[in-house]
Amino acid sequence: MLLGCQLHGQTTEKRLEVVLKKLYDAADNRTIRCPMLFKKNATAPLLPNMGATMLKKYILDFYRGSEVLNDLSVMLTHRAMDAGGKTVDKFLLPLEMDADFRIAQLRAAEPLNATERQARERDLAQALFYANEVLSTDTGNGLTRTNISTILILKNKLLEAQKNSLPLLKSPRYRQEGQLLNAIIDALNGQKDKAKQAFSDLILSKNTRIKLWATYNRSVLLGEKQLLQ
Repeated sequence: MLLGCQLHGQTTEKRLEVVLKKLYDAADNRTIRCPMLFKKNATAPLLPNMGATMLKKYILDFYRGSEVLNDLSVMLTHRAMDAGGKTVDKFLLPLEMDADFRIAQLRAAEPLNATERQARERDLAQALFYANEVLSTDTGNGLTRTNISTILILKNKLLEAQKNSLPLLKSPRYRQEGQLLNAIIDALNGQKDKAKQAFSDLILSKNTRIKLWATYNRSVLLGEKQLLQ
């Protein structure tokens, strides 16, 4: 039972709808004014008009499902990557596969100031916390493991990111994401030739996004700047 609602046997999407409807009905409509939008893709942030902080306040206290935790982790990571409205991360990461608003952006070398760095680290720490909560109960969750390695790369914890990504390399579904992560780690570690070969191999992928990300990252590695087509 949750908020007086029977949730057993219902689909994930229906459970979220029940939870959010109860929260919406119980709250002052002037405080929570958001559409009941639900997306089947777990990486797509829920309730775009609601914001990460409100999502945590009004959902996680009642329902800590993996799809909500993953969404919140991704939202916080995206916010961290856009701290100060700057794009300081050179390479495109697997977590950005669904971040369409970033696809055509060129990375800039403009550094973050102290306040922006603090905000970025705070959001990344929270994002990692929520993602780890999912992985603690579902160690085979390739999406979450991919996101955790992405966050660790953004925190410059490259060895931890590489160790975390090892199971992905054995996963038929997430092998190429694991290979992309390791290529980025090699590039950031100064292993240019190894990273170049890995990106070149991934350019041959039948997965359109993997191919585009590998093409972009190889160009960045070689000092060529281009927009994704």
